[in-house]
Amino acid sequence: MYHAWDPQHTSRQMRIDRLTWDERGPVSSGPTLDPQPAPPQPTFRDNFDGPGGAPPEPGSWRVSEGNWRQGAGELAQLDPGARSATAQIVGVAPGGGCLIEVNARLLGTGDASGRYGVYLDHGPGDRTLLTLAADGSGLLCERVRDPRKPTPLSSPTALGDRFRSDAYHRLLVDVRGGGLEARVDGVLLAAGLEAPGVAGIGLMTSGVSAAFDGVSVSPHGPG
Repeated sequence: MYHAWDPQHTSRQMRIDRLTWDERGPVSSGPTLDPQPAPPQPTFRDNFDGPGGAPPEPGSWRVSEGNWRQGAGELAQLDPGARSATAQIVGVAPGGGCLIEVNARLLGTGDASGRYGVYLDHGPGDRTLLTLAADGSGLLCERVRDPRKPTPLSSPTALGDRFRSDAYHRLLVDVRGGGLEARVDGVLLAAGLEAPGVAGIGLMTSGVSAAFDGVSVSPHGPG
């Protein structure tokens, strides 16, 4: 967003142009003078601004296991002993593609091998898990058809020595064309993973308590 002079240089006007990043840094095709298409708005968004201590809005979320409560602008799963606590978005089944944004932070650990993050539901008994390790060591990408035997889709990707699990981190999952890629805080950590049709999207914890905020699902727009 920036200001520009009109052609007569008599007034300054607001301009907005798309900004993208490549290996050189931020890149824009602007300045432009003609109207440009706006980015698509999310089909789902929740900032958890409801009453403190209340469960998530049942018209938006379906929870299973754990102790899910919202307050102070976040949704928290408060039971670190829950092995498979989930909160699935109601009525969102993007099928072939979408962009999923979730901000997450660790509250407490009940299991050293615990994790928290996002799952994609492909159908009964078939899920892809994209989670942060409780010890802050990496992003875990797994396919679960048998709950007892998750199948790694890739080697755990290190998050770096300075990664703080107690701070919020942005998990961005891009699903399109039968595949997916995942970023943490803007850094691409997983790409080229198989992702069949998405029948549901949710948050999950296993062996930890964690908080989530700024959850959104958006259709793909130009570029």
